[in-house]
Amino acid sequence: MTKVKPFGHYIIAALLAVVILVGFRPGEYLTQQGIWVLAVLIPTLFLWITNHTDWSSVLMCAGLIVSGIMAPVLVWQLSFGNQIIIMIIVCMILNNILKQTGVIEKVARWFVTRKFVQGRPRVFIAMFIFSNFFLGLFLEAMALMIIYIMIAEIFLGEMGYKKGDSFYTAIMLAILWTNSVSAVGTPFSNALPLIMMDAVYAAHGVYISWGQWLMIGVPWGFIMYGLMMLVICVFWRKLDTSKFQSYDVQKAKQNSPPLSKEGKIAAVVGILVVLAWLFPEYGRLFAPAAAARMRGFGFVVPPIIAVSALCIIRVKNKPIANYSELAKGIPLGVLGFVAAVIVFGSALNHADAGIINQLRHALTPLTAGLSPTIIVAIALVGSLILTKFISNTVTMLLFVHITIPLLVGTGQSLGGITILIGLAASLGALVPSSTVSAPLMFGPEHITFKNTWKYNLLYLVLAYIPVIFVLYPLANALI
Repeated sequence: MTKVKPFGHYIIAALLAVVILVGFRPGEYLTQQGIWVLAVLIPTLFLWITNHTDWSSVLMCAGLIVSGIMAPVLVWQLSFGNQIIIMIIVCMILNNILKQTGVIEKVARWFVTRKFVQGRPRVFIAMFIFSNFFLGLFLEAMALMIIYIMIAEIFLGEMGYKKGDSFYTAIMLAILWTNSVSAVGTPFSNALPLIMMDAVYAAHGVYISWGQWLMIGVPWGFIMYGLMMLVICVFWRKLDTSKFQSYDVQKAKQNSPPLSKEGKIAAVVGILVVLAWLFPEYGRLFAPAAAARMRGFGFVVPPIIAVSALCIIRVKNKPIANYSELAKGIPLGVLGFVAAVIVFGSALNHADAGIINQLRHALTPLTAGLSPTIIVAIALVGSLILTKFISNTVTMLLFVHITIPLLVGTGQSLGGITILIGLAASLGALVPSSTVSAPLMFGPEHITFKNTWKYNLLYLVLAYIPVIFVLYPLANALI
């Protein structure tokens, strides 16, 4: 069978828009404006799944303006004018500063040069990935993944491993898994939790605080880390560790240069940013007035101040950071995709469109005999499966906007279910289209589908157990 070429995808997307405009009719809830919105959103979803997410995302924003459902100023305010976009920009720059000053590599080398790592290859993997996971709790996940790929290549090259070796593949796959977990485990520096919180509040009026997300996301992260190590260190039977035996951990420690003055300053500033993010949520316990004041600043101000400070502070008459140089590495395509995702939810739930009400009306007969628990279980397993093939962000939005309306009035924690769907939908690593970051691994063939698929599927099956049996009750109890 001949594979459909990318240009064929454009034709199919255009045909989808025409079919929707011509074939759909206003219903009990769905309006003509809603049909126009669907004619924009559905072809965009198709292009996101099959093609690039950059220009199609910007085109979607323009399409919403043409549909008449939103005024131009509102579309741009909700998308590129959203504070999440600024958050991504400054946090990526902060990540790059921590990389350039050697902070991130220093942390990674500290974890893997403990004495007990010597001669224990699986312990090396566990410690290296834990350093990635630990930093990922606080730093922007995609930028951190790029950095960790480079650090891993240094370590693996020192040991003598190359692409295709099982030890090389295991570490790179674990980095991809860790990226998926970090990208949604905490709101610190990461867009996905912020997108989910923004989308569910805009579309369904459900408020989720940073503290609530952390109560579920952090335990989930540690559970997923444990499952990663179970798959790699126990079930990965043909892991070639022979070359590791000659790797001298103490020598690697001695070869690690001490952190420079610039690095120490950058590390302190980075820690202060994390404390500033935590203070509005937990500072109210001992300084409620100050915590309320800082809450009013939002989550973007601390990293902006941090980056600005590092551009001002000089060491040896040279600023620690050069903003214009660091800004060149920001992927504009990612910003466009995030901007479109943010406005996607608002358009889908717009009162004049009637899409969500029509969807709820259509699905109610199918779910009338199902308990809320079964609906949640289906949504979570659907998220886990679909995210293996298409963007985790798209998967999150689809299942949240379908599931939350079905659970209104059932006593379920709508905020907790939103978080769980976000977590489950983040576990995409099976194919290059599963996440925005997956091509970074599959493209240069750090990993391939052939040498990772069975471990990916095992990880998927194992992940469902704690999500449904541990985190689901926890979410209902705490949120």
